[in-house]
Amino acid sequence: MKLNYPMPTIWHTKDKLTLLILKISTLLCLTLAVSAFANSSVYSQIEISVNAERNTIIEVLDDIESSTELRFFYDNDIYDFNEKISLKFENKKINQAIGLIFKNQIGYRLVDNVVILEKKKIINKVIEEKTEEEEEEEEVLQTIVQGTVTDKDGNPLPGATVIESGTDNGTTSDFDGKFSLAVNDENATLEISFIGFKSQQIVASVNESMEIQLIASISGLDDVVVVGYGSQNARDLTSAISKISIDDASVKSTSNLQNMIYGKAAGVQVTAQSGEPGAGVEIRIRGVGTTGDNMPLYVIDGVPIVTSPTPIGTFVLNPLSGLSPNDIESIEILKDASSAAIYGARASNGVVIVTTKRGKGLTETKFEYDTSIGFQNMAKFYDVLNVSQFIDVQKDLGKDYSKFSGKPTIDGQGLSVQDNAPIVNHSLNISGGTEQMNFSIMGNYFTQDSYTDFNGKFERYSLRANSDIKVGERLKFGESLQLQRTTRNEANDGMYLVYKSALNSPHVPYFDANGPGGYAVVNNASTGGAGFQNWFAFNDNRYQTTDKEVYKVFGNFYAEVDIIKGLKFRSSYGVEFMDYTGGELRGDFNISTQEGTLPPAGLAYSDVNSLSATFNNIITYETSFGKHDIKLLAGHEETNYNQDQLGVNSVNLTNRGVLLASTAQSANVGDDKNHWAIRGFLGRMNYSFDGKYYLTANLRQDSSSRFSSDNRTELFPSFSGAWRISDESFMDDLDFINDLKIRASFGTVGNQNTGANFAYIPTLGLSPHYVVGTGQTPVRAPVPYAFANPGLRWETSEQIDIGFDAFLFDGALSATFDYYKKTTKDLLVTVPIPATSGFYPDALVNAGVVENSGLELSLTYFKDVTQDFSYNISANITTVNNEVTDLGGSEIITGLGAPGSHRTLAGYSIGHFFGHQTDGIFQSQAEVDAHATQAGAAPGDVRFKDIGGPGGTGPDGVVDQNDRTILGSPIADLFYGVSINARYKNFDFSISGQGVSGRDILNVVRMLGTEYYGPGPGDNLSTAVLNRWTGAGTSNSMPRAVANGGANANNRVSDMFIEDGSFFRLRNLQVGYSLPKNTLTSFTGDFVDSARVYFSGQNLLLMTDYSGLDPEVTRGFSYDKGEKPLTNGEDGGRTPQPRIVQFGVQLTF
Repeated sequence: MKLNYPMPTIWHTKDKLTLLILKISTLLCLTLAVSAFANSSVYSQIEISVNAERNTIIEVLDDIESSTELRFFYDNDIYDFNEKISLKFENKKINQAIGLIFKNQIGYRLVDNVVILEKKKIINKVIEEKTEEEEEEEEVLQTIVQGTVTDKDGNPLPGATVIESGTDNGTTSDFDGKFSLAVNDENATLEISFIGFKSQQIVASVNESMEIQLIASISGLDDVVVVGYGSQNARDLTSAISKISIDDASVKSTSNLQNMIYGKAAGVQVTAQSGEPGAGVEIRIRGVGTTGDNMPLYVIDGVPIVTSPTPIGTFVLNPLSGLSPNDIESIEILKDASSAAIYGARASNGVVIVTTKRGKGLTETKFEYDTSIGFQNMAKFYDVLNVSQFIDVQKDLGKDYSKFSGKPTIDGQGLSVQDNAPIVNHSLNISGGTEQMNFSIMGNYFTQDSYTDFNGKFERYSLRANSDIKVGERLKFGESLQLQRTTRNEANDGMYLVYKSALNSPHVPYFDANGPGGYAVVNNASTGGAGFQNWFAFNDNRYQTTDKEVYKVFGNFYAEVDIIKGLKFRSSYGVEFMDYTGGELRGDFNISTQEGTLPPAGLAYSDVNSLSATFNNIITYETSFGKHDIKLLAGHEETNYNQDQLGVNSVNLTNRGVLLASTAQSANVGDDKNHWAIRGFLGRMNYSFDGKYYLTANLRQDSSSRFSSDNRTELFPSFSGAWRISDESFMDDLDFINDLKIRASFGTVGNQNTGANFAYIPTLGLSPHYVVGTGQTPVRAPVPYAFANPGLRWETSEQIDIGFDAFLFDGALSATFDYYKKTTKDLLVTVPIPATSGFYPDALVNAGVVENSGLELSLTYFKDVTQDFSYNISANITTVNNEVTDLGGSEIITGLGAPGSHRTLAGYSIGHFFGHQTDGIFQSQAEVDAHATQAGAAPGDVRFKDIGGPGGTGPDGVVDQNDRTILGSPIADLFYGVSINARYKNFDFSISGQGVSGRDILNVVRMLGTEYYGPGPGDNLSTAVLNRWTGAGTSNSMPRAVANGGANANNRVSDMFIEDGSFFRLRNLQVGYSLPKNTLTSFTGDFVDSARVYFSGQNLLLMTDYSGLDPEVTRGFSYDKGEKPLTNGEDGGRTPQPRIVQFGVQLTF
């Protein structure tokens, strides 16, 4: 039986112009392809009502199209569509409606929302003229089997396909679900299938009528999941993969695609680096696995994207910021080695596969427009002293500001914030296709102003075109092409503007219309000697600004050929070209000394070009025999990466109106080149028996230019298996279990990102000068300065995963559980080298082992309460235990805002906080004398514990550096997510949140800012100091007011500044309304197919005990913005995430 029918030569459509547009647009776009089958099961459940009184069938079909989302295509020759009928029925499924309209004489196929009408066929063997003897023999050989196909409630399923297994002999059921088929073997196996139901195989029964019940497909169980170099049915997975499908309620108006992942997948933690537009987002899959680069591998439309853990200049490139969320079809996250090993040396941190939208075959050209406008506002401010309180506290420090008593309090924080900073998003998608081709063209414009930086702004322009074309029966080719332009403008200190403004003395004004540049003059008369910096003047874009612009071209072109049945060969070539330019104008507007005169300006400029090219060839073979299913894959892939960088740094521009480095009094030019390559050979085998027992094996061999020839090549194998225990006979009595699959996997993946290319060979520098000759003239000459380590090799990660997937209560409840253990070996660690050796900086060695282990649980509950009301609830939770099990006997002590604040040591987590434990406040000199020797201590100072001595001995009576110990960890013990989605008639509702528990934060803002009595950019303090110690018994938590922390160093790193960073954040809340079809028709005719309006809010609620502005933004106060897992968890005052409200409209034409 041939199940793939050719497209009819004559199409019916309501609008011939639409058909013409379809043909022209598809030709111009060169977009082609075979359609996916995405939502057929959804559209098969649409209910149809007909009230016809001598109407033609064409008119009846037109009425159905007007009242539903269905579209009909057919050949006029298969039936008399001008026949007039009188018919009335309500709320019938498609199969029932077609049976009634066409008197059970016409069949159909459903592709997405397209109903393809066909002649109903009973396809048997072609019976040629036979002799009487042959006919008699056939009567003996052929047997008639009969039966009825129904759903589990006994409702007939007309149009179900019944095939004799292993042959083309088949038929379809009639309107009552009945069928009759002549089979060649009385013990023949029948294959019964119907759209929206699970297929069945059953042995024919010749003695009685067969009663066959099909079970409805369970939502999620039959999903198609994208895996490395292919796709699989979710029911057949043997590995840990999370799929995030993008729907109307997803957060699409955002600068970061990663924002759509928050709390949606177990084992995946997403953390914002700041609240600035276009800022980076960290994704950690199953913990922090290395002291170096922890970024996952991103794969977009099959092409691995090259990302760098280090910044370009002072700019960190977010690899996905140029990709519009409106373009995304789905996101798959490969979490274990079984799923990720196919990517080999780049997969130790997991893999994020992004699939963009493609056209659907056999659909009219469709226009989808999505627009929204939103507004951002500050959710929380630092609680600092007013003028009166400031004067009182400063008196304790010996400073007299009483002359400013009665002055109004200047709210620098409020002035630094832009209320209702706008976000605007426009997205247009044009898609369509035929049986031979499909296309999708997507355009997006997105802009977001910074709400804490009046010069800050992020803009994104993107254009994407995807197409597929089928040539004949065997050849298919297509492309994915994207053009991106992103710009980011910011003041040099814009991301810290709120924090720095909070520290300014509260009595000093910022603005004066008659002052220089519109700013108030800052001098001793206006400040009284108090610390103050006019950050608005300092960051005025007339004097200082930074502009960053990125152009990116991404393309992937492929060709695929079906060689023989089941055997395919696919070749693809992907390129990613990026051009980054950054310009920085520098020149302080020092009002206090220059009275508005502009100092000489400086100009910095950087231009970076990079090109990565990935070429792969994949051959696959699929076959089935009996109960055995085998899929084989083999291939080759290689990536070449090249980067060129040119930088200019000039000072003292002759005229700041002419921003040319050549006009400066002095300028330095530097350039850099970077390149590497990786080549891999890969293979995979998927085997299943009887749909119950599964085995998957992956193997990849990678060779990387980053390592010496002796360590360049490595094998990365993985193995996994699964057992569908629910299909065993001993589970038959457990009716509430629809599907239960147990799985386990083991594998090895790698990490080639060493942080430096060619670290295995010596590096020469030209900075040093030699004094040579009789004249002792300094001469520039090359000198080796980086220590070479030819034994350097990549990190390897061994991973174990044991889990199960379950669907219960007719698919109403689904559950996924995993236990994982990931051990990363040969950790790439920098070790210090004595300065006397002449080498700089530290050397890279393989000297560590890190272990991450934990549990993951995901639950989803679906409920259709009535025909009008349905909802689902999803929740996931992940535990993480991070431990360095070996570091070669050494320890790593680092810090950003506070030097020495972090330590990495065997037996503890990576980058844990390191400092002193406290024991309250000294209330008297007697307490000071009775305590261990603590240099500089006085009543009112912090009492630090004496817990260690030299060499790790116990208390030695002296408080010093030997008493530092672990204070907490920035790595969360647990994180979770929850979401609720509901629909009532035309209304939809969604809410999602994310939480973190067991995570600590070093509050550098308090330690070196709002609770630090010392000279700095400003002198204001937190209101917490109002509860400071002022005498015996007044406070046992806040020390006395003493400049610079006093001789006791009250502000040293200690548990006083370590806070619980646990939080729950309401990520997104959205309410939408879809206009009824008949309303749209009455107002727009057939022009608008669907319309939805929605209101959404982001970050509307934050529940936490953390005293800072945002427990999530903890990247530290540093210009070193690369991957810093050794110093994470510091709150240095960066811009917190804003509260956002949005209103949007989605239209389909």
